[in-house]
Amino acid sequence: MSKVNTAVIFSALGQYATQIISFVTIVFLARILTPAEIGMFAIAGSTIMIAGELRTFGITQYLVREKELTREKTQAVLGLAVGISWFLGLIVVVAAPFVADFYAEPALKWLLWILSVTFFVSPFTSIAGGLWTRELNFRPIFIRNLISAGVNGGASISLVLMGYSYYGLAVGAILALLSELIVTIIYNPKNGAWIPKFHRVPGLLQVGFYISLTGMFSRFSEGIPDLVIGRFSSTASVGLFSRGLGAILFIKRLLVQAVGPVVLPHLSEVRRSGGSVAGAYLKAINLLVVVLWPVMAVASAAAYPMIRLLFGDQWDASIPLTSILALWAMLTYAHYFGNAALIAVDHEKLMFQIGLVCCGILLIAVAAGAATLSLENVAWAMVIAGLFEAVVYVWALAKAIDLKVKDLFQTLTPNLFIAFCCWAVTKLLDYMVVFEEQSAWFSIAVIAPTLVVTWLGLLILMKHPAVDVLVSMMPGVAAKIGLKSNTPT
Repeated sequence: MSKVNTAVIFSALGQYATQIISFVTIVFLARILTPAEIGMFAIAGSTIMIAGELRTFGITQYLVREKELTREKTQAVLGLAVGISWFLGLIVVVAAPFVADFYAEPALKWLLWILSVTFFVSPFTSIAGGLWTRELNFRPIFIRNLISAGVNGGASISLVLMGYSYYGLAVGAILALLSELIVTIIYNPKNGAWIPKFHRVPGLLQVGFYISLTGMFSRFSEGIPDLVIGRFSSTASVGLFSRGLGAILFIKRLLVQAVGPVVLPHLSEVRRSGGSVAGAYLKAINLLVVVLWPVMAVASAAAYPMIRLLFGDQWDASIPLTSILALWAMLTYAHYFGNAALIAVDHEKLMFQIGLVCCGILLIAVAAGAATLSLENVAWAMVIAGLFEAVVYVWALAKAIDLKVKDLFQTLTPNLFIAFCCWAVTKLLDYMVVFEEQSAWFSIAVIAPTLVVTWLGLLILMKHPAVDVLVSMMPGVAAKIGLKSNTPT
């Protein structure tokens, strides 16, 4: 088994295991917390996530891409990470009262103070994560993420049931981070470092500047709805939108994060070996959207049973938002590996420029939608911004990796057809059984097997490359159902 395949398997195991735990946690918390409580934590969490991208300063990407890595260089990278992250942590501590005053929510101050602890611990776990990823060694990452998710879920639910509300979520996140630190100490990676050295690291300042700011723009883009709606409306509205968007992001994490961490080291390896980065990128996107687009199309058509199943009936106002945001997700997933491709070919500056422009467009669009006091308008504003972002990324990738628009179009078109067919079948099922008149469990039980068969049938009919991947990953299952590779032996 190749190194990349092994990495994907461990990455997948880790992501799916943690997502199952996260799913159980979300389902539990959605039933014991109100929209207002969820909204309060969403605002604090978004603030921390935005600043959190600056604290990493492109460390993981730098460690993955660096040709010659020594322990001394790792110590110097750790020194830079500690200096930046601890400085940002102090800023969060000082700024917390002002953020609380801006939203007129005193509890935000305490939430931010609790969550600021992450800035003082994360440099050490980030270094280890970068070193493991460099070697495509995802086994310790799998163990660390699994334990972290279990601690976070167990602690958060327990503390909320004890009456600590959103404070319980914040403490749960801190306990999870401390568990990550313990696992990192146990599985200390090669060239790992715990004592920082404050030396200049050639190339990291420029790379880290662009990567960290781009990461901040990405996080800010996810947090823009929470932060803007919180200013124009109430924390309850933030909670409702957050659940609608959260359902979409949950599906993304479930399906994408297993392969996402492997893409950058794979594209970097392709470039080092003289291969075509554009070709590798198209293959990766093809296999991604053939899964994500149909799932998002189904989520758009079956938002009612999905939200009811995940969160319960107190979140029904999130249902139309989920249907709209699924379209936004489809647009963003069409270039999901765009940043990895740009980093692999040393175009961090271009990546930064794209992030800045797209983040600004999204902020303007969401603010315009929020000003109407309509959450659905905010969702449609994100769709419009997502379309603009997709066009910009196509232009950038054509410039940076010589990606042909015609090749991208030929790659995406069959997947769009498959997604449309899955959406149409879901709509037909809704017409036949009427999802709103059935229990969420029954509706999902009808949708899931029908759409899996529909999807597989379309893959075989269109001779999609994903068939070869399925056969290679599950030869026994493929043989039992008669699934054969498209590649002649």
